[in-house]
Amino acid sequence: MTHNDSFIWGYNGVPFVLRESEHDKFFVEYGKLTRQPLSWKEECIETARLIYETAKEHNEIPFVLFSGGLDSQVIVEAFRLSGVPFNVVTIRFNDNWNWHDIKFAIEWCQTYNIKQTILDIDLVHFLENDVLDIGIPCQAYSPQYCVFLWGMNQVEGFPVTGFDGEPELSR
Repeated sequence: MTHNDSFIWGYNGVPFVLRESEHDKFFVEYGKLTRQPLSWKEECIETARLIYETAKEHNEIPFVLFSGGLDSQVIVEAFRLSGVPFNVVTIRFNDNWNWHDIKFAIEWCQTYNIKQTILDIDLVHFLENDVLDIGIPCQAYSPQYCVFLWGMNQVEGFPVTGFDGEPELSR
């Protein structure tokens, strides 16, 4: 989903459809700018407001999947600076595999009094047993993204991710 369909992708000339065969032809189109761009920081803040307004239309509060890493840190900071309500969901891997990022995410949420839900996942079990059930239907390009999709399905609300540095509305 993109704002005002300014970025359209799809196959065989049909927007926002998934690939069905190896012969399908991918396309992408970009819309022209409709206003003077703001600074990068201001664009991030305005995007957070836009996401909030979209979520509000669905009577939902956005939640950001905040790993504690750089990409999701930019997103939660944009939401915080925008002043709109939002929550955070953090996925904690077993055996402390992501302890450094988790520690940062927990401290950040405590510092700014942001509601945080922590989801625990046994990553090895997930990758051995569940990843394909999530990844194949949506044609996920990374097992890591499947973890985010799993997390989105655990919580009520309007999910927002920044996987691979690109914020996504997952509706």
